[in-house]
Amino acid sequence: EELELLVQIEEMLVLGVLGGGQWEEDSSALESKLQMLGSELREDDVQVITADAQRLPGAVESLQVGALPAVVLFHNGEKLAQLEGQDAVAASVAELAKTVREVIEE
Repeated sequence: EELELLVQIEEMLVLGVLGGGQWEEDSSALESKLQMLGSELREDDVQVITADAQRLPGAVESLQVGALPAVVLFHNGEKLAQLEGQDAVAASVAELAKTVREVIEE
């Protein structure tokens, strides 16, 4: 419920959906990148948060996340982009920042 509320009230939101177990190493790497992304985009009024898929299984289903970890980009409550699994892990901070800024400029 809190996650759904954040998605609706934040103008620009980058959500990292992380997992444990077999996804723990990749999730940890992505979480580090998202922390750097949050610092880089702070001036752009972009909220970067992470959610634990094991604690929020309903949210993962409602977001239609097929592979963990994932990065989901929302603008004014609308899901605009999503990277999953190795695509999310392979994305650099610069690539993620560029994607977010392109959305802001539209």
